[in-house]
Amino acid sequence: AEISNNNFWRAPFAAICSYHQLVEFVILDTEVVGVQGKYTLIDVQVARARDLGVNDTVFYTRSHLGRYLEAGDSCMGYDLTCSNINNADYERMDQNQILPVILVKKHYPNRRRHRGKRRWKLDSLPKVSEYTSKQEEEKA
Repeated sequence: AEISNNNFWRAPFAAICSYHQLVEFVILDTEVVGVQGKYTLIDVQVARARDLGVNDTVFYTRSHLGRYLEAGDSCMGYDLTCSNINNADYERMDQNQILPVILVKKHYPNRRRHRGKRRWKLDSLPKVSEYTSKQEEEKA
């Protein structure tokens, strides 16, 4: 849904979820629905990463991240089936049209592991104190 600038600034709305409520999902399947500019609309089958070997709960949702997501990728999103949302605007919406999962961004799970490793080692110069450098100047 698009909201014009004037309408947004006249009656701003509060966010229904915060960053701390993001859940990791695994992409099972994608199907392209449409392309508009740099965004590709896709229908996605996702499963919670923590439930992958435990149960067969699969969510069907729609996302704007079609250029970035493929089967097998990890992504972060809001799981609205398990969220406790206290928002008057959300309650007024038709519950049949609300998707169970809202995907927000692609997740790179192994990034933290590789951050500490370097491919090169920093060489250092030997330390020279001022006292030794003055003695060398006096000798010369």
